[in-house]
Amino acid sequence: MVEYVGFDVSKEETAFCVMDAAGTVLAQGKVASDPKALFEVLREPCPCPERVVLETGTLSFWLARELGNLGTVVEVIDARQAHAVMKLQHNKTDAGDAELLAEIARTGFCRAVAVKSAAAQEARVLLKARTHLVRQRRDTENVIRGLLGSLGLRFPKGTGKLARRVRAGLEDRPDLRVMIEPLLSTVATLKREIGRLDKAVMARAKAAPACRLLMSVPGARAGHRAGLRRDHRRPEPVRQIARGGGLSGAHDAALSVRRDGLLGAHIQAR
Repeated sequence: MVEYVGFDVSKEETAFCVMDAAGTVLAQGKVASDPKALFEVLREPCPCPERVVLETGTLSFWLARELGNLGTVVEVIDARQAHAVMKLQHNKTDAGDAELLAEIARTGFCRAVAVKSAAAQEARVLLKARTHLVRQRRDTENVIRGLLGSLGLRFPKGTGKLARRVRAGLEDRPDLRVMIEPLLSTVATLKREIGRLDKAVMARAKAAPACRLLMSVPGARAGHRAGLRRDHRRPEPVRQIARGGGLSGAHDAALSVRRDGLLGAHIQAR
């Protein structure tokens, strides 16, 4: 017998549905969102399913990798595509979502996405953590400028000398300094932690062969190199750069330059 499985994953529990080739539901239920629990619950109704489907989400890639290691191949499908079908339900439930995902697996009306490796996800965590701290630093500095600007105290653009300029401007205003000093201390702490993450990013970049190759690109600053990785789906821009195009101008539209100086997104870890 050929079986198809749909998993509707949530943080704590996962609803599952097993369906045969005719569309008859063979088994339904809920188990903990854990690879071993999901593997065990499928052993009796379908020890060798034809297709197992779950939609993209926070736990999706981890579950797909771990179930694959246990011998169950899982296809992760685009959540937007799955939702286009699920929104047709009158009463949306986890069990209903799992049944529809099993139906999607049975009919093949799905497009699988690439399952990221653990190393790629770790690199993504590192870059996102750094981006989050950079945004917090920028937002805190803007709060300082906004609060003092409302009192007529304005400072030149730039972050390097902001703390020194603010403290100098508040020498005669101890009442304001008491309010602003915690924000300045927060900015200093954020800069220190960003520096730690910068070192971790650079260490990863130097250890990656693709990044070491890209380090030889003319015009690539050290900060640019840290986030560079080869994207196998978009080879043309990389070949153009390799021919000596450099990293400046409209020629490099495929590379999104982050405001904090790192290149990201289009050339990324696999």
